[in-house]
Amino acid sequence: MIRNDISWNDYLGIKRMNPSTLVCGRKSMLHLKQAIDGGTHEDTQPLSFGRGFHSVTLKQGTHIVIPPFHLDAENRLKNGELPKSPKATGYYKDAVAKFREENRGYDILTQEEFEEIQAMSAAVWSKPLARKILETCGENKEVTLEGEICGVPFKGRVDILCPSIIADLKTCNSIENRAFGGDCVKYGYNFKMALYQELVRQNSCHRQCVYIAVEKSAPYDVCVRPIPDDLLAVKLRQAKKILERYKICLESGVWPGVDQGIDDELLYVPEYEYDKEPDWSPVDETEEVEQYF
Repeated sequence: MIRNDISWNDYLGIKRMNPSTLVCGRKSMLHLKQAIDGGTHEDTQPLSFGRGFHSVTLKQGTHIVIPPFHLDAENRLKNGELPKSPKATGYYKDAVAKFREENRGYDILTQEEFEEIQAMSAAVWSKPLARKILETCGENKEVTLEGEICGVPFKGRVDILCPSIIADLKTCNSIENRAFGGDCVKYGYNFKMALYQELVRQNSCHRQCVYIAVEKSAPYDVCVRPIPDDLLAVKLRQAKKILERYKICLESGVWPGVDQGIDDELLYVPEYEYDKEPDWSPVDETEEVEQYF
């Protein structure tokens, strides 16, 4: 199934395995179990910022900006004077807390975050190839996918689905290829993209996967990075192995940690740790210097 009319909250309510949960299985089955039980889904400011960026860039309208409560006439000290730090007052904090409560379901952004996101989004839309991808996908943004992998009911949600491309929006500290590639490894982006590609293939056809990445600070540089198909094939095989182990754990009720039950595994030692001892024998520095004269 491929649908573009399912909200984020409705997507969360679909009880199926998903890439963001399965990626925890790269570490151990114990960590995967923790993710399944909901122990690793704490919402954070960076996550909220990222969703806000997606909302603005994809024009989904799932964000909302905190009004300038610090400028309210009522925002004064007990003696009636204007506060030196208008955002540190009880009035401001109470107003923001009430606003957040009244707007649950939205990604709530400060004015500063919203302005930064607008600049990042404008940079993405000004990149010719990124703009072409965004315009080609039409309404197929934040698309929900459903299928079955290794006999396990699965779901996924892709940012952009074009007739021949799957694209994922990413924010990063550095757009340099080596640095961003390192982020993809660290955060499991390629692992998750392989699963998205497989779900799309099951429901439609094989499509090229790309990242549209933008830096989180000025000048908000943007790059479109195609992902090698052979890499995604490797990551899909890894995901399937984890799913097979997951099924065994479900049946047995045993969820091994990182050591896989092997208590006497030797410490990993990088090769350079075995380098020879330093030579502290005396050195005639005068002789070394004299060769330059």
